[in-house]
Amino acid sequence: MRRELAPKHWLHVNGTIKNVYMAERTTGEPCVGKVCIPAVEYVYQYNGQTFKSTRRRACNYVAGNKISAAAISSRYPVGSSVKVLINPGKPALSALEYGTSPLSWILIGLGAFLTGCGILPFFLK
Repeated sequence: MRRELAPKHWLHVNGTIKNVYMAERTTGEPCVGKVCIPAVEYVYQYNGQTFKSTRRRACNYVAGNKISAAAISSRYPVGSSVKVLINPGKPALSALEYGTSPLSWILIGLGAFLTGCGILPFFLK
């Protein structure tokens, strides 16, 4: 979760959306099949250098369906200006958004549940 929230403290620079598309990829999992991944290409400048990226979040987790991918893509029209969050120590590392993903909360919930199951026997004695 710390990695997902790190861009909150990064520098903000202006950038421009250059291309937006959805890529379909096969996961190799029979129950999942194909996932749709929204790709947002943008450029930004920092200290006189131009950078290009497709990193939307610090951790690019995707829901995998076309509807959510289209909703993400629609937020970034080609040619529009965007706020780019850049890591000042590594300016090539950037993101457009920050925040935790549902997957992070699921893993935290699972960890809490398993911990509870592990300590419950000590309270039942």
